[in-house]
Amino acid sequence: MKRVMSPGVLKQPPESVENPETAAANALPQSVLTIDIGTVNTRACLFEIRAGKYRFIGSASDRTTHLNHERSEFVGIAAAVRKLEKNVKKRILDADGNFILPMATDFSGIDQAAASYTCIADPAIAIFGLSEAGSLPALRSLCARLGTTPILECALDDGYSTAKQLDRLTAAAPRIIVFAGGTENGARRAVYRIGETILLYCKSLTREQRPLLLFLGNSETRVEIERVFAKISDIAFGSNVMETEPGDEPALNCLLKTIRKDASLRAPGFETLRKQTNASFIPGEFAFGRSVRLLSRLIRKHQVVLGVNIGADRTLIAQAMDLRLKLKTVPIGLGKTLPGILSETDAESIRAHIDFQIRTGEIRDYILNKSLYPELVPANRYAAEIEIALKEELIRIALFRSGFLSLPPSGRLSAVLLTGSGLRNVEDPGASLRAAMNAIRPYGAIDYLLDMNGLAAVIGTVMHVNPKLAADIMDSSTYLNLGKVIRPRVLDRSLWTRKNAAPMRISIQNTGGDKKEYLIPFGEIYRIPLNYGQNYRLEWLSIPRGVDTPGIQPFLPFGFKSGSFGLIFDLRGERGTDKKDDRAAEIERLRLEKKQLGDWRIGEGGRLDG
Repeated sequence: MKRVMSPGVLKQPPESVENPETAAANALPQSVLTIDIGTVNTRACLFEIRAGKYRFIGSASDRTTHLNHERSEFVGIAAAVRKLEKNVKKRILDADGNFILPMATDFSGIDQAAASYTCIADPAIAIFGLSEAGSLPALRSLCARLGTTPILECALDDGYSTAKQLDRLTAAAPRIIVFAGGTENGARRAVYRIGETILLYCKSLTREQRPLLLFLGNSETRVEIERVFAKISDIAFGSNVMETEPGDEPALNCLLKTIRKDASLRAPGFETLRKQTNASFIPGEFAFGRSVRLLSRLIRKHQVVLGVNIGADRTLIAQAMDLRLKLKTVPIGLGKTLPGILSETDAESIRAHIDFQIRTGEIRDYILNKSLYPELVPANRYAAEIEIALKEELIRIALFRSGFLSLPPSGRLSAVLLTGSGLRNVEDPGASLRAAMNAIRPYGAIDYLLDMNGLAAVIGTVMHVNPKLAADIMDSSTYLNLGKVIRPRVLDRSLWTRKNAAPMRISIQNTGGDKKEYLIPFGEIYRIPLNYGQNYRLEWLSIPRGVDTPGIQPFLPFGFKSGSFGLIFDLRGERGTDKKDDRAAEIERLRLEKKQLGDWRIGEGGRLDG
């Protein structure tokens, strides 16, 4: 018989075990718990198999206790799970607060757990290679796959003496040192020289202060490296990073294990959870990157997915195309690191996104208050507008710091995924859409997706331990489709100012054959409400001269699926081309754009009467 949830939750009828699909499902973990330990909140999600597929049952959150010196991280995890128990009416913890595993015959407990975390600061990795043109770039690329930037890079050919290298290591104080060098059967003496420098550094510290070591170099030197360091520091070994073929994961997995070990040392509650559930931990940055990478597989070939995750301590940005991922971390978020935004921009620029009169000093005060109390939600619409303006600037800063500025004008962008508590926890999803549209401003036809249920982290977390769960989540409309946004490139700038400029003319047809024509004016946001989740076909009837459509073949129809905002044409002027508005005109323009975008809805849109 198929397992079902405890009383109070809708039960599913039993299925025959002779059904091959049911038999395969019964061989899988029936109940899976995922935990995302953030800087401010810890979130628990429950998934169970229903009709042969995993279904999202419910979620709950509570305050993270990582920085509470009197309470273990496990306390915050248990509190979130207790709330989850009430939401789904199912026992997961026993009377002593321990996890019930595996699931009992009364359907209490779970079969599998997985966790991700962003509550711990970057692991402070130093990399040491033979040359700045060989092993060092390989190690740097390896760290980049985790969204981590090394705090120190050393090479034998960088011109520094051993004494200077020791000074640099001492000043950086890394928690992890990853070193490598040489292809197989080569550069043994040079590798020993690297080891000698690291050995001297480790001996200058107490046992408790010494960093974790990871060697990814010539395997022939492993025996000697292990003999020297075994009694000095904790050292792990992996495959030679210089010999790893594209697509292989051994070196990456070794680095992940080392980072997990460092996380357990800094957060003892992680180890408690691991011992009780055998849960695997991965950094939240890596989980996010995995989700964006998987999404790139589900869209058109050679098209790019851009992911943005705004958290309390950092902003993550990733782009992926054909499973090739680039991931960057910007150490500014909507929490204690928020004051850092003023080193990247100024309060005047932030005010330019706010549609009411406010002094720049009030914006600085809000930033300071938010950094001290990141868990507080906006108390009114004015505070909400300030936060949306901050999010818009954070996305713009992330684009610049990541080196992704060439992507929006290229026409290769196909989808934008908005995730993280900063973009998810909004009263109106249209606010997150406006922030992303204004900050990125990409050309082409782009789907904007919002991770309303916080499942992007779940997908990346469970992908390596339960691929079927990740696949089932992706198949069930995981993300809220905010809408398809089309933004042509206007080469003739007079189209924005001429009163008699010919508009773009299109027609839209639904699956029932109903068709309707629309005139799309220049200089504004033009929204066409449509039924959510329905398929439509757009045809270009006329495009004025001086208008280019990057990534779109003009005069050829293309199909799309409508989102909660339907179809949106963004024909506003380029940033910086309009004359400088005074503050009153600026506010009027912002309010007009908000009105043009309208309210979000899921349900009936505009009817195509033809």
